[in-house]
Amino acid sequence: MTLEDLYKRYIQLWPRQVKVNDGYPIGAGYMLPSLSKFHAEIEDQIDPAVDHWGNIFTWSMFQACHEFGQQASQRGAEFLDVASIPLQVIDRRIRVNLESEDWASERAQYQGLSSNKDMEPTQGKMPGDFL
Repeated sequence: MTLEDLYKRYIQLWPRQVKVNDGYPIGAGYMLPSLSKFHAEIEDQIDPAVDHWGNIFTWSMFQACHEFGQQASQRGAEFLDVASIPLQVIDRRIRVNLESEDWASERAQYQGLSSNKDMEPTQGKMPGDFL
C-alpha cells in the first residue's frame, strides 16, 4: 500500500479548508474545535474494525492537520488549506502510527511514497469548505 493509494482513496472525505480561527490553548495542548468536529464526522464514515487503512489514514491526517492548523491559528489565519499539508508529513504520521504491534500486518504492507517521489496534493478534488 502506498501513500498515493491511501490519499486517493480517503482524501475525498476531507474538506478543502478547515476553520482554525476557533483554536485556543488548553492545558499543555491546543484545541481546534472545528477540526475535531470534522474528524469525528469522518470517523463515523469509516468502520475501523473493517477498514484498517481508512482508520490509520484518517487519524494520521487529523494529526497532520492539527499540527499545521495550530500553527495557522496562532498566526491568525482563518482557515487551513488541507491540500497544503505536505505528503511527507502525512507519511511520517502514518509510519509512527503503524509502529504499534497491533498494526504489524499493515506496517509490513505500507510502502509510503512510491518511488520516493514527491506527490503534491491535487487541489480542487476535495469537497467544499467546512466551516
